[in-house]
This record gives sequence, structure tokens and C-alpha cells, in this order.
Amino acid sequence: MLESKEKKALITGAGKGIGRSIALALAKEGVHVGLVARSAADLEQLAGSISNDYPVKAVYATADVAIRSEVEKAYSSIKNHQSAIGWCPTTDRYQPVQEVENDRLLYRRYFLLRFYS
Repeated sequence: MLESKEKKALITGAGKGIGRSIALALAKEGVHVGLVARSAADLEQLAGSISNDYPVKAVYATADVAIRSEVEKAYSSIKNHQSAIGWCPTTDRYQPVQEVENDRLLYRRYFLLRFYS
């Protein structure tokens, strides 16, 4: 599924639904995951399940996307634990983070879109 050598992904909305399913599917493929959502309890449970069931690292951070400082803090926290984040899964394709990370406006658009979806 992924073409990245790093095999690290940031999944927003990971606490429930599609985001949770994406996180589990990527972990099953051997991808280290950074999980973001509003519910710490949901993220803690998911990260524990992933760490117990798959040989990958799962780290998480909570954020309310309506608060820019929380979004930036969550991204920084996960990036610090995962080193380089290789991919941000989207609904239509995998977007390499490197393409948007240096363009602040584009990066913010992509990152906030992932939180809202």
C-alpha cells in the first residue's frame, strides 16, 4: 500500500470510525502510526491495542482542531516521538508530508482538513 521506506504515518480522527480503521490497517502492514483525535481515552486504548497486536510504535496526541495551538502542539509531539512522519493518509490518496511541510499555508490546509474529516 505505501511506497515509503520510512513507513510512518500520521492519522487524524484516529479515535473512531474510518480514522481508527486506517490506523489499524496501517499498523497491520507494519507502519508506525501517530494518532490524533480529541478523546485521550480512545487514543490510549487504540495505541495500546496496536502496540500489543503489531510490531510497530503507536504514539498519540489529543487536539481540538478549532484551536490552532493544539493542532501545532499535537503535530510537534507526534513528530518528536516518530522522528520523520512519512505519510498523511487522506480519503483519496496518501500525501507525502515533505511536499506540504515547507509550504505553511498548504501544510495548514492539509493538516486541518485531516482533523475535520
